[in-house]
Amino acid sequence: MNLSVVRVALRRAIDARGGLGAWRCCLAFVLVTAAAGSGVARAAVAPATDVVTVAATPALAPIPADYLGVSLEYNTVSAYEGTPPTGVNPVLAQLIRNLAPGGVPVIRIGGDSTDWTWWPVVGMKRPPGVNNDLTEAWAAKAQALARSAGARLILGLNLEAGSAVVARMEAQQLLAAVGQGLIEAFEVGNEPQLYPLLPWYRLPDGTLQVGRPLSYNLSDYAKEFAGVANTLPHVPLAGPAVGHSWVDQIAPFISSAPGLRIVTFHAYAINKYGAAFRGRNCSTAVSDPSHPTVSTLLAPFASEGLTRDLPQLVALAHRRGLRFRIDELNAITCAGTPGVSDSFASALWALNALFAIANAGIDGVNIHTWRASAGKLFGFSRTGGEWSASVRPEYYGLLMFKRAAPAGSRLLATSQTVKAAVDSWATIGADHATRVLLINYSLTNAKSVRVQLPRPTAARATLTWLRAPSATATSGVTLGCQSFAAQTLTGELAGPACVDSVRPVSGSYSVQLPPATAVLVTIPN
Repeated sequence: MNLSVVRVALRRAIDARGGLGAWRCCLAFVLVTAAAGSGVARAAVAPATDVVTVAATPALAPIPADYLGVSLEYNTVSAYEGTPPTGVNPVLAQLIRNLAPGGVPVIRIGGDSTDWTWWPVVGMKRPPGVNNDLTEAWAAKAQALARSAGARLILGLNLEAGSAVVARMEAQQLLAAVGQGLIEAFEVGNEPQLYPLLPWYRLPDGTLQVGRPLSYNLSDYAKEFAGVANTLPHVPLAGPAVGHSWVDQIAPFISSAPGLRIVTFHAYAINKYGAAFRGRNCSTAVSDPSHPTVSTLLAPFASEGLTRDLPQLVALAHRRGLRFRIDELNAITCAGTPGVSDSFASALWALNALFAIANAGIDGVNIHTWRASAGKLFGFSRTGGEWSASVRPEYYGLLMFKRAAPAGSRLLATSQTVKAAVDSWATIGADHATRVLLINYSLTNAKSVRVQLPRPTAARATLTWLRAPSATATSGVTLGCQSFAAQTLTGELAGPACVDSVRPVSGSYSVQLPPATAVLVTIPN
């Protein structure tokens, strides 16, 4: 059996012990008749109207322009980015720019491939767990990607090799070849909590070997981190790149790690027992609670647990002048689950998760997209020198988040009277517009919602819909009536855009949400 398959099959199951990684009578409501003209199905009226009341005062600092980015494996860059200068992939660059309009997106390059990769050291034998060599050609691709997307990079450094020389060579060569101005930080290792548990290489006799002894803990990692920092003075570092199973050990690391600039954490949707959903490479039975379904992915617990135990760590990082970033996030580990990871349910989950993470004061998120995963955001092909992309449903959820929480906007608290399968989030933008996002998680029932602002207004609100044929749909997703179709040559939504509108009644706005649908209610200043 291929060792990488063994490792991927096991890599996240361990976090199930600690978990990895919602929420949110009745006056007559106004049915949005314009919705029928734009293709919104008329569904049965819910028995009770959920009144969503928006608070008057923003609770947190503005959402950063670089809040949302992507995470790629080292070999994914090789596959997705062409050879400079003529082969650069403009579609990938545009899809990344879409997530940080007007800002500088952050691309994290790492994941499992962090510790399977090195920059060859003259006179040193390749470490046994390494199967990928970095070269000037690879660095040119990373540089081209960063420049074309207007992005900065977080680059993973191999720690499992147990050699500060390996880490130093990798960092020095990448600084020289990619360019210091394009590098946000170097992330030291990847998920070190798994080093003592998952095989890193195989001996000639077939025996699987792990990278660290069973006694290895975050304190040991911190010492290795400091050793790398001492060989790379004045180079910004990120870490510890762990999940919830080591969360209770992170505070001392944040308080003392030399060279640390970004605290990084990993999270995936969780089941009702607090364990990470595990995908096809973990081979969980359908009856196993770790086996995800569309309905469990849309359940409150799948989003609620993402930030548990994190607010105090975020506050500690901020007191030290550090940023806190979940630089690996997605719905389902172990290469995802077909029919769930690639369904419209993943878009609704991601939309809610991004707001939950912002609400915890976290500075940024990178959605992990691995080209062999059912949960990848997109895939690429090239014919006759022309790139095209297929865009998965989850990516539409990311775009909806950017519309609901544009850079510089601040979260407003909401309260609900019913909260039956409906979540609500609200922001006040730099343009002083109030945006209220409503998500209906029910797979079968429409929901009626009335949005009430702190001060009555007569302004007409616009409604932008995120929808698909069903929660299980893997195609046919639209955002504001636009889509990427089966393939996109531009990386931009195409087709006529449309919005509905609704007038306030007694100062509030009433909306009917079909099953498995999200709508953005935008009220101008």
